[in-house]
Amino acid sequence: MTFTLQEIQTLRDRATGWELVWGRLWEALDLRLHQTLFFGTPNDPSSWILKPRFYILRDEFTAQDFISDLLLDFSRRAEQGTLLASFEGIPEQLLPFLAAPEFVGRRAIDHFAKARQGGIINLPSDHTAAPTIHRMDGEGFDVVDQGVTNGVDDPLRSPLGLEFRAGGAIGATIRMAATQCWPRLSPDQPGLDELESDLRTRLLGADDDSIAHLMMVHQAARQRLLQQLMAIDDQILNTPGMHDPRREALDDQRVKIQVDLLLVPLDREALQSLMSLSDDAIFQQIRRYRQKFRELFPDLEERLDAIVRGSR
Repeated sequence: MTFTLQEIQTLRDRATGWELVWGRLWEALDLRLHQTLFFGTPNDPSSWILKPRFYILRDEFTAQDFISDLLLDFSRRAEQGTLLASFEGIPEQLLPFLAAPEFVGRRAIDHFAKARQGGIINLPSDHTAAPTIHRMDGEGFDVVDQGVTNGVDDPLRSPLGLEFRAGGAIGATIRMAATQCWPRLSPDQPGLDELESDLRTRLLGADDDSIAHLMMVHQAARQRLLQQLMAIDDQILNTPGMHDPRREALDDQRVKIQVDLLLVPLDREALQSLMSLSDDAIFQQIRRYRQKFRELFPDLEERLDAIVRGSR
């Protein structure tokens, strides 16, 4: 994507039409950042593999989160009129000026440091013992009968409690939490009827039954994640004497998948079958939802610790 000197000047001065120029530049920066961070096809997330320089970001979602934060920073600077204040090059130098690999690398380190302080992306590294394998299968992973007990010890199967009260506002983040965790919300969940009514109104569904469709999407998502877990288990079991770094990386992957099984089983493709939203809008909602984990689920720390200990 190329830009003219006039377009660059329009964006720099925030003159009439600068928003259109910024929209095109945003797309070009998004593509450049994906090409900088990932091997694979930009419009095919399943093909993305982090480049070695950005292994510090650990996984595709954290890297996507980093790209989103960087683009938001660029957007703020564009709105303030400071994005191109010091740019004096030719149009071909615009993207390298804004997103040079060295600059992106430094910002990735900063992003990782902040995430480590406030997020859960490094939870497995706090436990040095290498987990042993406790195989899971699709038959044994369904949520327990919620009408029988809420006291099941398994953190991946016991019902969840969402921080929501009857009569409370149901915004995008609460709705995402209810959508992601619907099959395992406790029958004693405050405001459960209101959450169900909201989902029936907001989500798409076959034969006009959005809740039944949601349950089917969850079943497919659970099987997908379980297959990923079993594939990792097979690698570990079939590779005697695996070197510690590789084993630790696989252990980290296992815990991350288990956390997804608990809190984020539905990926963007699954959510697009449920919501009339763009892929970018869904990504942003998932991102905000992940940032609110600790506020949304009061017993999260206990569950996450149990997941890691249970994987040993």
